[in-house]
Amino acid sequence: MRAGSPPLQSPFPASAKGLQELQLQASAYQSLLGLGSLPQTGRQAQAAARQLGAVVLPSVALPPLLSTLVAEELAGRPPAKARFIDVSTGLRLRYLEWGPTGSSEVVLLLHDLGESADIWRRVGARLEGRGYRVLAPDLRGHGESGRSLDGRYSAEALAEDVKALIVALDLYVCPLAVVGCGMGAAAGLALAQASPFLVGALLAAEFTLPVAAACSAAAGLAAAGEMPGGTAAGAQPAGARLSSQATAIKPAKAGGAAVLDSRALLPWWGLCPAQASCFPSVEHCAAFLAHPLCNLSPVLLLPLEAAAARAAAAVGIASGSDPPAPSSSGDCAAASEAQPAEDAAVLRQLFGQLQRPLRGTVASACSLLRLPPGLAEGRGGGRMLGWDELEEDEFGESGLLSPRMDPSFLFNFDAAALLNGLPDLRCHLHLARAARGSWADAADAAAMAAAAAGGAASAAAAPELPGTGHWLAADHPEELLQAIIGFLEGPAISCFERSVLAKGGSSGSLPGGAPARRPELLDLRPLPQFSSLDEAQKALGPRAIPSAAAVDAELRRLRVEEGRDASDASSDEDEESNGHPTGLARDPPTYFGFVG
Repeated sequence: MRAGSPPLQSPFPASAKGLQELQLQASAYQSLLGLGSLPQTGRQAQAAARQLGAVVLPSVALPPLLSTLVAEELAGRPPAKARFIDVSTGLRLRYLEWGPTGSSEVVLLLHDLGESADIWRRVGARLEGRGYRVLAPDLRGHGESGRSLDGRYSAEALAEDVKALIVALDLYVCPLAVVGCGMGAAAGLALAQASPFLVGALLAAEFTLPVAAACSAAAGLAAAGEMPGGTAAGAQPAGARLSSQATAIKPAKAGGAAVLDSRALLPWWGLCPAQASCFPSVEHCAAFLAHPLCNLSPVLLLPLEAAAARAAAAVGIASGSDPPAPSSSGDCAAASEAQPAEDAAVLRQLFGQLQRPLRGTVASACSLLRLPPGLAEGRGGGRMLGWDELEEDEFGESGLLSPRMDPSFLFNFDAAALLNGLPDLRCHLHLARAARGSWADAADAAAMAAAAAGGAASAAAAPELPGTGHWLAADHPEELLQAIIGFLEGPAISCFERSVLAKGGSSGSLPGGAPARRPELLDLRPLPQFSSLDEAQKALGPRAIPSAAAVDAELRRLRVEEGRDASDASSDEDEESNGHPTGLARDPPTYFGFVG
């Protein structure tokens, strides 16, 4: 910082969670789920999810109402056009589409962890009725989209897929509106930061970043004299407005690992409890997803762990501690007898905050599972199997339903990098959070909105959606829809205008004065560079069809390379005698198939 200049004012309130509280929450999460360690790899995530499924699934109860809700969900799904496309990241993505293809007002819907594009059917159909073109992709590792062979399931990787989809469908001609819930919100935030001229509006629901922990990590770097990126202490790069202790927030290092690694400090974002289990029916999956252990809210982790520890101590099963000594006082004895009842009441109250509506868990289950064609009553087989039968069958031929999700899925993100990019956002930002059992911290949401509003963002707000829980698209689609409409037709009503996020001067304008939105101008695809006109003509000009003489000359050259006589054409043809027949050559003429 320059001498004599006032200290930077941090927009982050003191009530935001610090690094120590995040560590305690992560420890409580591990303890409540009975995990030996927090998953750091896809294989560990799969093992943890299977362990959780083995504990929870045998204990789920199936209310009679579930079968009716499943039938209603499957019968009442609005139609959507399902399409597949190969994108430049190497994956094939499936996406659902609503609305006119020529509309310039495009809305992208990004689903949460353990869901698919089908969770947006009701919201997408309603937005279509208001004139929007709506697309909802299955994010990588989910639904019918491809899986990452090397386990790349970061927010940045998901954002790359979405950007590749936008480029492949030529959706960049106007700014887009992006709506994401949870994991989808993290991917949308990464996309808006990587391509600031692409996203005109971002509604990020139920996702916040640990602001105070990032500030403390940056302060540790500053105290150690390790300014990020080699930035001098007097400089203020873009993103320098986030902390009064350091010029930018970057992940600090401790023993070679990032202090702000989401897998270590924010493990509830990492895996879906149902991703490695199979279910005898949709009802079983819906009841499983309704279990409190599958919906642990970060803000309730510490109270839950404390209440569970007191309840365990009351029945004499606490480990590593002795029961309290008996008291001679009658009042103390009465208070001691009343304590277990109070602890049980606290646990019931906390579990009540984690309870999901059954209709919402049914929607999540139908979105997650691979349903057989013609499914009418939500059953994978002829009857429901008991857990003892499942163990004997070992998920063999009983008609079990499997999740449309990579069982080794492990989502992660760089919290410090996402925070550091907030002041550089150019879009309208809406950080919506649920009112009950939210996974988004209110203080963090307000701090993130303040950081974005103090930077280049058109506008930023952090509203609360009354009467809602974390799984907004599944449990509260109507409330989420009204929030989307209110955002797009209110504060962000100008987000689709081409002039709002135009880049470039005269070279970036069309003859009529309207800004051009070519991929190279939006940093979506680099413009090829050539050293000469001849090189450009060779690369971009029309290719001539080779003549017979040119083909013969190339064959003669190849024969010489193989050590044969240039005129020896005896083994050019693909015959049985050459020892290299194709797969089709060995099949009868009546066979038609694919040769991989």
